[in-house]
Amino acid sequence: MASRDTRLRADGELSRVQHRILARLDESCGRMLRMAELADLLRSSRSRVTYQVTKLERDGLVRRTADPHDERGVLVALTDQGRRALETATRVQLHLLRRQVEGALTPTRLEQLACLMDKLREHFPRIC
Repeated sequence: MASRDTRLRADGELSRVQHRILARLDESCGRMLRMAELADLLRSSRSRVTYQVTKLERDGLVRRTADPHDERGVLVALTDQGRRALETATRVQLHLLRRQVEGALTPTRLEQLACLMDKLREHFPRIC
């Protein structure tokens, strides 16, 4: 059986790391993030994030620009194409997760989980 990362990449064309990068950028509500800040948010090394952002930029999913307030800094933002890729990859990831959860729980437990998730959703408004 293929790993979750392999299936996500095959169906959504993003690795989990790339998905996490795009998700963090999406959560910034249109604000550009410094590369160092992005690495800190992901709890990842700056070199790993730089490598992945380079690949994402090559594919048109993010754009980088120089930080006008700090000549050493680089800012990164999600493009419209990146947002669409994130939405696709998120749907794939949720489908895979749903299949795993459904396989692990009885129908009664699934119904209980759905009720709990509905309650949680009421208390957590969208960030943007």
